Amino acid sequence: MSYKKTIVCLANSKKMSGRCIAGKELDARSRLGGWVRPVSNRETQEISEDERAYENGKDPKVLDIFKLK
Repeated sequence: MSYKKTIVCLANSKKMSGRCIAGKELDARSRLGGWVRPVSNRETQEISEDERAYENGKDPKVLDIFKLK
């Protein structure tokens, strides 16, 4: 199942096994919705550096707005 969400990043935290990002969904009118935390199927659910990075290789920062695909 494919989906797209636009979120505002409110957390980019370190975990023992990697990093975790989370934020609130933005709707078409730029209103905040529910929490979104991308996870992987890894045992500890963190997403990899490649999965987390922008196309230019940089990491999301708090208050960045980006699309999840």
